[in-house]
Amino acid sequence: MEKWKRYIKKNNLIILAIFISIFIVLISFYQYYRDYYSYGPYYNEIKEKCEKTKDELICKEFSTFESPKEKLKKLDALTLTYEIVAHHEFQNFPLIEPLIIIILTINSIHSEFSSGMIKNYLTRIRYKDYLKKILKKSLKPALFLPFLFILTFILSCLITRFNFNMDAEVKGIAVYEPFKYNHFLLYGFALCIIHFFLGIFYGNIGIIFCKKSKSKFITILYAYITYFIFVIILYAGVYALIINKILGIDIPYEYFNLLAYWNLDSNNNLIIPCFFSILFCISSYIILWKSYQTKERVLIENEREIS
Repeated sequence: MEKWKRYIKKNNLIILAIFISIFIVLISFYQYYRDYYSYGPYYNEIKEKCEKTKDELICKEFSTFESPKEKLKKLDALTLTYEIVAHHEFQNFPLIEPLIIIILTINSIHSEFSSGMIKNYLTRIRYKDYLKKILKKSLKPALFLPFLFILTFILSCLITRFNFNMDAEVKGIAVYEPFKYNHFLLYGFALCIIHFFLGIFYGNIGIIFCKKSKSKFITILYAYITYFIFVIILYAGVYALIINKILGIDIPYEYFNLLAYWNLDSNNNLIIPCFFSILFCISSYIILWKSYQTKERVLIENEREIS
């Protein structure tokens, strides 16, 4: 029991982040059910009244309803996946995705700097090896959002009993786009790739700030604020001011808005978001490498913080 208490105390932020994420996924499924299938009890009530009373008005109202069970049988896994990701609580992940990944990344390395243990580590291993270890720290947390996408798809498959036959009515709903439905695997794979590289980018921002503050909370806050500053500069500075106003180049704004890298539609070229996400990832690695390149500088900054 004591071992578990220490583990929970050490990883409380990770546990909280994962719990919140899973909760958002599950609450999104609940919201979808509430919006489209929660009329079941009323359907059964009005059906019973119609059968008993044969009242014309009641039966006419009953005829406007579709059986929830029959309606659920028509639901396909792709439509449910798109509905969950695009129209419910899940769609707010672009705001908290960087924060969650920053937390996951920082939690795995910050204690080495805040406790001063980094000096002991560097007496046992070469600094180049330690630097390689640091550069890998953001890889696992970056898989978090692709994992949630895949989890959502698997849950959708289970709920619909692996039904991939699209009902004719689906073409009239907001999430229907021929490109997504006809190229689901390509679209899903591209979305996972984009958010994997963006996840590395977010995690690297957190690692850059690890040696800047002894407080884990302050480190997370610095990194999260830096992310939003980057988003503002990219959109308002690079796109709106330079590319759009000064150069007069007409490019879709979605490519320069990281918050739009979530529900890309058929008008977007998936190659461009993939390119930008890889570019941001590589740039963050360059900055991270420069920040940690000199062993003496890292130790001096660390000593300044813990003293």
